[in-house]
Amino acid sequence: MSAPPGSRSAWSVVRHGGTAAELHALELVTPAARSVWDMALTRDALVLGSTQPHAVVDPAVLDDEALDVVRRRSGGGAVLLRARDSFWVDVVVPRDDELWVDDVGRSFDWLGRTWIRALRALDHDGLEPLTTFPGPMRRTAGSELVCFAGLGPGEVTAGGRKVIGLSQRRTRAGARFQCLAYLGPARGASAERGGAEAIVPLLAAPADPGARTALEAYLRSGVVALDVAAPALLDAFVAALPD
Repeated sequence: MSAPPGSRSAWSVVRHGGTAAELHALELVTPAARSVWDMALTRDALVLGSTQPHAVVDPAVLDDEALDVVRRRSGGGAVLLRARDSFWVDVVVPRDDELWVDDVGRSFDWLGRTWIRALRALDHDGLEPLTTFPGPMRRTAGSELVCFAGLGPGEVTAGGRKVIGLSQRRTRAGARFQCLAYLGPARGASAERGGAEAIVPLLAAPADPGARTALEAYLRSGVVALDVAAPALLDAFVAALPD
């Protein structure tokens, strides 16, 4: 039996392991319940948005990278997921929950604020001022191609640099919010670990070398790689969730 509208319930934390395709294919059960899915990736992957053509991927590079190429059901640009430096959790909210908001753009607000509380609890250097982006979408020259090159409602920034990327899928049962952060040195990922900019060499576009260099530079300077261990980040996020 589902809970009555406006009710509160505890959050469950469930660890899911698998490939990006397997993790994206997970379905909400009915009735849905408040939960956090800790996504343990077993293979690196390049994830395309629902409407992106496969032609954006450079097949020659991927032959050498041992990456899965998968498509998610939510829109937006491509995202690079690497098991060693990508932090991925999904947050499930039932339709009858008080956190549910019919307006899709505003529905991210509470989640962005939760991430800010979590990040402040970690006392991470270089992350102030932390704010949530109010929307509407902020697009750049590369945001149609790469998700982290733009900003969407509720996403968290530190001094204007993107920290937490958010997307959402909705079903009859509820909303599945997908949250992603890159892990590594806070002042920008090193060449050894990669980071948001590591996606650019995997893409066939943009074809212009200058545009490619500009996109890589934007991602290197405009996206924060958190210098924190994944378990600590998960614990801080769960502790920050509303009752």
